[in-house]
Amino acid sequence: MKTLILRLLATLVYMPFMLFYCYLVGPILKLVLVPGAILLLLVIGRGEAWQALKEGVFHSGSKAGNQGLPSG
Repeated sequence: MKTLILRLLATLVYMPFMLFYCYLVGPILKLVLVPGAILLLLVIGRGEAWQALKEGVFHSGSKAGNQGLPSG
C-alpha cells in the first residue's frame, strides 16, 4: 500500500513538469535552437554548407535530394 501511494504521488508530481516541458518549453527551445544551429553550420562551413542546403532543401526533386529514396 505504501509503494502504491508513493508511486501515485511521484506520478502526480512528475506529470505536470513533463507536460510543461513537452508542450511549452520543448517547442520554444526547438524554435530557437534549430535555426541557430543551422546558421552556425552555415557560418562555419561557408560555401560547402550553403551548397548542401540548397541541394537538400530547394532541389529536393533532383538526384542529389533523393539519394536512397525509391521513386514513385
